[in-house]
Amino acid sequence: MSPDLSEDIRAAVRATFIRHDPREHGSGAWEALAQQIGVTGLFVPEALGGAGLGSSEMALVAQELGRTAAKTPFLSTAVLATTVALAAEDGPLRADTLSWLLEGKTVVAVAVAETDGTWHVHQPTTTARESGAGWTIDGVKQCVVDGAAADLYFVFAETSTGAAWFVIDGGAPGVRRTPADAFDLTRDLATVTFTDSPASILIGPDRAAEVVWDTARQGLLAVAADQIGVADRALQLAVEHAKSRSQFGKVIGSFQAIKHLCADVLLEVELARAAVDSAALAGDDARIALAHLCAARAAISATEASIRIHGGIGFTWEHEAHLYLRRARMGAVLFGPLDEYRDAIARSAGLPGRTSVSPY
Repeated sequence: MSPDLSEDIRAAVRATFIRHDPREHGSGAWEALAQQIGVTGLFVPEALGGAGLGSSEMALVAQELGRTAAKTPFLSTAVLATTVALAAEDGPLRADTLSWLLEGKTVVAVAVAETDGTWHVHQPTTTARESGAGWTIDGVKQCVVDGAAADLYFVFAETSTGAAWFVIDGGAPGVRRTPADAFDLTRDLATVTFTDSPASILIGPDRAAEVVWDTARQGLLAVAADQIGVADRALQLAVEHAKSRSQFGKVIGSFQAIKHLCADVLLEVELARAAVDSAALAGDDARIALAHLCAARAAISATEASIRIHGGIGFTWEHEAHLYLRRARMGAVLFGPLDEYRDAIARSAGLPGRTSVSPY
């Protein structure tokens, strides 16, 4: 990615979210991102109407959205759903779903996780059975990002011949959505129940599990990049406050404890940024797992330090510091426990890791 393109993407996303309240959906801002900047088609090939870019550009957009704690369907629609749609076999259904995604008017939620919130690829409890010319789905999906407001669902479900991917209309019979009382106020999660819900098959059992892995990789990279933006903004807020706040007749930024705390956080953030950049270029499991761990640690450290440096005001509901802490904490476990990724790194180095059914 050229420096000019990088700056253009960064400037466009930042301009979209000027004066944006992170706690609101910001539908106008999302429409601008999707339709004017084209974030929903970042890594869709040009031949299919997209920008034909890659993971590095996607990660840059995610980083800027994390910096503003933007409440948008970027992760669900532009990253997860687009990855699934691109993996589908060529045909009318794939063409339709890609067209809807590129238009930026349709929110598509990817429903994989079940009872424990991890992305299992072996025999999901959600089931699909043939019904006439189509299929019907029964089951419960947990932790569905943007699941409460989705227009479409891409659902991973078990059939008599193996797990497959299905498309379900958000307004179809038997679809019940229950918004989750999530810790993160800037990201919507929901439990979605399907009861005899009509569906169309998108990806068959021969490739469905592989697509879960690929989608999880892209999602994890996007969340890691988002965490870099969260950490950047939290550190910026802390430094600005330390420069302006006085105590005992001195600016608190002159105190050694404050300076050391900010410096330690900066080192963590820059280390994590390098890990995310490397993962975006390489794309292998171990690098993405490492990037996720580093970014999660940097974001949590930065947001906790920011609250401490702000003192009493940092704990108030009115200040934005808590929004970043919530986003950092939720992002760390959005795709399952951090232990899963530590084990993935251990296995990549030839060390023993636990047996896992997650994509990592």
